[in-house]
Amino acid sequence: MVAAVEFYGDESGDPSDPQCNVLLLAGFAAAANDWKNFSDLWDQYILKEHKVPYIHMREFHHFVGPFERFKNDRPATESLLQVIATVIRVSGLRGAGCCANS
Repeated sequence: MVAAVEFYGDESGDPSDPQCNVLLLAGFAAAANDWKNFSDLWDQYILKEHKVPYIHMREFHHFVGPFERFKNDRPATESLLQVIATVIRVSGLRGAGCCANS
């Protein structure tokens, strides 16, 4: 059986940094129709309701960029994280990741 899937991910680690011992790649894989479902849900629940155009955990963790307004609002922060997790879960995306010594 052959299936076409799309993967969107991000890396962490810098092989030119002598302090970096590990390189990471993590993201989500899904069939095209599942990505369409994800996109529709994202637009409805995250973009329109929470007014967040994208998620980058480095920015979210430090409350910069579009996440600045969440800094002193723990209920809103927890609500956004819950909605993100729900959108990922119900849309059919599957998490994938790997690491390697640099």
